Amino acid sequence: MILVPFVFILLGHTIPAHAGLIGPGSGSATVTPATAVVDTPGTWTFVYDPDDNFTNGTIVLTVPAGWTAPQVSNPSAPGYVTATNNHTAVLTLGAAGQSVTISVDDLPEPKLVTIVYGDDSGGANPGARAVPPSTADPTSEFLIESDPTGDAPSPIADSPPVTLE
Repeated sequence: MILVPFVFILLGHTIPAHAGLIGPGSGSATVTPATAVVDTPGTWTFVYDPDDNFTNGTIVLTVPAGWTAPQVSNPSAPGYVTATNNHTAVLTLGAAGQSVTISVDDLPEPKLVTIVYGDDSGGANPGARAVPPSTADPTSEFLIESDPTGDAPSPIADSPPVTLE
């Protein structure tokens, strides 16, 4: 028996350098710092790295129960959230309950979206910081969902946890 290997040739096609999921639930995220002290105000920065181009897409950050509810309307009030990107994408934020929804008009990958929860403007607005629960729970997972081309996001594979101390 002779085995003949098959060779596939793709002409004019680009194969992505990463093997991430494409579509709803795609991308990865990190958080800094990855720890929090119970009942102590702070600021947490999430960096979302899409695995796909965003065109009229959606990112959702859900804050765990017990933490300050996120809000986008008052930069001096607790739980203030901002979002920026390293491209020219227009980001529109909305908050309801424990979630922040970020609408993204046009963001080609490998661009990043930075979400700051408890954004105190570098210390200028300390009242905007977010407060973790008053009791230690081993970890709090901040759920991040994405949909690069619509408004039906799914959870990414590994949402970043914050360890409560």
